[in-house]
Amino acid sequence: MNCIHDGTLRAYLDGELETAEAEGIGQHLETCETCRRQADEAKARSERAAECFSSLEPPPLQQPEGRDAYRNLRERIEQSQRAAEPARTYPAHATYRSWGAAAALIGFVAFLLIASPGARGLAQQLLGLF
Repeated sequence: MNCIHDGTLRAYLDGELETAEAEGIGQHLETCETCRRQADEAKARSERAAECFSSLEPPPLQQPEGRDAYRNLRERIEQSQRAAEPARTYPAHATYRSWGAAAALIGFVAFLLIASPGARGLAQQLLGLF
């Protein structure tokens, strides 16, 4: 058997290999001094890392008090609502459209007054609406 690849060796040490493959690697480690030394070093590094991680304690949770938590929640809700609301400004084209319609109406009434003497009564009625 050829020497063991590093990833396979780590899988063997972690117990992640199937039984047949693990037995083959175990037999190889009995006969190959180089692979056995690599396995011992990898196992020692793994144990040191486990010791280091086990000595770490998670930081204490900092939970806000009830009133603070409620206030923070309300602020976040209000911020999201403000961000979701569109700005309440009227676009310039809407204002121009209104003025344009008024100008067109005035022009039409002026045309009726000038062009047709019979339409003067209709134009006066239209102007009386304003």
